Amino acid sequence: FFFFNDTATTEIYTEQIVGSVRCVQETGLEEVYSVSWLTAQYVKENYPEINKVYVLGREGLVEDFQKEGIEVVSSISHDNMQIDPKSCEYIEIDKDIKAVVTGSDYWFNYYKISYAYYCITENNAKFIAAIEDNILPTANKGRFRPGGGCVAKALQHCTHQPFVVGKPNPYGIKKIIQNFGFDNQKCLMIGDTLDTDILCGINANIHTLLTLSGVTSEEALFNQKEISPNYYIDKLIL
Repeated sequence: FFFFNDTATTEIYTEQIVGSVRCVQETGLEEVYSVSWLTAQYVKENYPEINKVYVLGREGLVEDFQKEGIEVVSSISHDNMQIDPKSCEYIEIDKDIKAVVTGSDYWFNYYKISYAYYCITENNAKFIAAIEDNILPTANKGRFRPGGGCVAKALQHCTHQPFVVGKPNPYGIKKIIQNFGFDNQKCLMIGDTLDTDILCGINANIHTLLTLSGVTSEEALFNQKEISPNYYIDKLIL
């Protein structure tokens, strides 16, 4: 199981799977991957010298970085910070922060983007995004909400393009295939969005199944030719 929602930890997702998916009898932590855990792993493996990050996101990212022994300055502590342009010039950042990690932040504000901006431009911190979804479906059918990728895009506009760990980057899929010794041709990526879910599967060289119950409609699928899933269905019920 691979979850691209960065707001919860792997342990929480494991509990949800065992409690809600009928086809699952036993699921261990080693069988569940979350994009927040994957992002922490990416930093640990590729930048072992980084021991402190600024997480512009929620508890899932914060806790998974802390579990890897990486100190976190969390944007959660800045949820209620209000600042004007003049005061922004005098924000004091932690000089030991060597990476800015973005995810979903429902309390995004000008102070947070300013703090992250100074970390990148003054500390030369790495800019890493856990996700880049632009919109997400809601329970109100036919209506969407801004995705967590909007945070990364806002910061990118005043700095530079981040390295994106989540989809459509195949990093996570390839890690799962490698860890379990799977055959690519026996793997299937299921998702409801062409330019993230399905493109991720294509980039990982595995089969893809698009469900038409989320972001991408049947009309949108056939109005473009750049991304083609192997299969598509109206909806998937477990």
